[in-house]
Formats: sequence, structure tokens, C-alpha cells
Amino acid sequence: ISGITLHLSAKKLRYTIDEDNAASNEERATALIFLRHHIDDDLKYEYLIVENPLELWQNLNDRFEHLKTVVLPKALNDWSQLRFQDFKTVSEYNSTLFKIVSQLKMYGEVITEICCWRKHIEHFMHPICYCNNSICCTGSRNIVN
Repeated sequence: ISGITLHLSAKKLRYTIDEDNAASNEERATALIFLRHHIDDDLKYEYLIVENPLELWQNLNDRFEHLKTVVLPKALNDWSQLRFQDFKTVSEYNSTLFKIVSQLKMYGEVITEICCWRKHIEHFMHPICYCNNSICCTGSRNIVN
């Protein structure tokens, strides 16, 4: 949604999807063409009779607003279950991590760089501590209790 509003802002048409706007017919038509161009083909046919960009925008928001209740809990679960050892490469792990972070941020969760670093550290430090506690030379003592 923010991508669409950003594009409409760049085209100086953002206000066409605001309540009580004073957009001309030409501006409304331009915004409507832009919105229709960026939605799925099946939705284009469903909303073909809508001739006001504000009405189309509200219809799409009403239709997809529930995604937050579906995607956010899944993203939170994915975040809590994310483990480095489940991936073959660092690149795959990072890609998944940033995808989850993007989903969380999109739905209003605050994920800082510190959170991401903690996520990395917990996966790399835990095995080191575990190995230190379970494999000790005879006569040595554990560093971590």
C-alpha cells in the first residue's frame, strides 16, 4: 500500500485517494488508470465498474485489510522459530531473516538492527557455549555454568 501511495505522490496524485478531494476528472482518471494497472488481472475485472480512485482504494483496503491478522502472527512465529542451522547457506538465512523483518515492519512491528544482531548472535554463541560445557579436557573446568 505504501508503494502505491508513494507512486501517486510522485505523480502529484496522492490526494485523489483522500476523502473530500477536489481532484479534476482528468486527475481522477489518471489515478484510476494507475491503480488498475498495478492490481491483479482478476481484480481489474472485478472492479472495472468503479470509476473513482477513492472508491477503488477503499474497496481494495477493505478487501485486504484482514491480511494483517493472517500474516503478522505467521511472521512473528517465523521470527521466533528462525534458526541458522535450518539453512544451507548464510545467504539463504539472511534472505529469510530480512523477508520476515520486512513483513513485521510492514504491519507495524518494531524490529531494530539490535534485534537482528541478537538473532544472529544467539545462533552463533549458543553452540560455542554448548560445546564448551559438554566437551572438556580431563581436569579442566567449564567456563559457562
